[in-house]
Amino acid sequence: MSTKGARRAHQFVMMGFWSQVVLLGLLDTASLMSFARERPPWYHLVGFAAVNIVLLLATALMWQWMRQHAAPPPPPPPES
Repeated sequence: MSTKGARRAHQFVMMGFWSQVVLLGLLDTASLMSFARERPPWYHLVGFAAVNIVLLLATALMWQWMRQHAAPPPPPPPES
């Protein structure tokens, strides 16, 4: 894969990562607002906690992987 293609692929992965984090934040906010309005059954709270733990662990692992596989910065342009 060319350097340009690798950089574009890395940008695509980063965009997917950040969109996942934003969506998780929006869904968590909506869930917590709903839980504050009316107390849900215990199994809803356990499911909410379990899903968030798994997704946050997956996010942390993905972040670590992306940092290790980041494309190197492009070389500086030649001076004229």
